[in-house]
Order: sequence, then C-alpha cells, then structure tokens
Amino acid sequence: MRKTISRTFQWSARILCAVALLFVGFAHQPVVATADEISPLELAQYRLPDGSLPILCVTYKDADGKVHGKAYAPGCEACRIASAALLPAPPTEVCERLASPRGETVVARSEAFHRQLYPPNTGPRAPPILDIVG
Repeated sequence: MRKTISRTFQWSARILCAVALLFVGFAHQPVVATADEISPLELAQYRLPDGSLPILCVTYKDADGKVHGKAYAPGCEACRIASAALLPAPPTEVCERLASPRGETVVARSEAFHRQLYPPNTGPRAPPILDIVG
C-alpha cells in the first residue's frame, strides 16, 4: 500500500512540474506594440542582413528626466537576469604580467599543407594484434 502512495505522489509531482513549465510559457510577456515606437523608416536602419530585427538594449529617460541603465530597462529580461550576477572586477596585476613587455603583436604563421598520396589499393589499417599469452 505504501509503495502505491509513493508512486502516486511521484507521478503527481511530475505532472505538476510539467504543467507548471507549460504555464510559464503563457506567463512570459509577449511583444506588444506601443504608440511611441520607432517609425518604420527608422526601424529599417536596424534590420540585420537576414531580415530580422535585433533586441535593442539601451538606456532610456523617464518622464521625470531620470536616466535608467540597462539593469532597470522594462523590456529586456535578459539584461535584468544578467545584471543580477555581481561579478568582481578583474585583477589588474595578472593582466599586466601577461602583457608583452615589447608591445609586439604575434602574427600567426601559415603552415604548409602537404598532400599525402597513397596507392589506390591501400585501405585503412588497424594496429597489429598482440598475442599476449598469460
């Protein structure tokens, strides 16, 4: 009897989680056209080569004149999630030590590609079989 209750609880918890994930998709904010949008002529300047529009994350001013950064932008959820992580500043002494003392840039050499010709009757070969007698 106890095993049946345990299985019933497990399945009901799984179904509850699946339904919760389904409803999260409906709760997400859809794109809504507002009256103060950019004109189509200005919007065409931001169009990417594949024809889609990028997500624009910019700072904006309120009606009060307060400037809000990307962390408080009302439309960009990715910026709000990313701004939640407080990362420390990178250490400068490590970067100074890794810098080149002469200030030269390293140029990558172009390696020569040598074509290896095999006779037409040679196929792939496996390593030799070792007869280990124990």
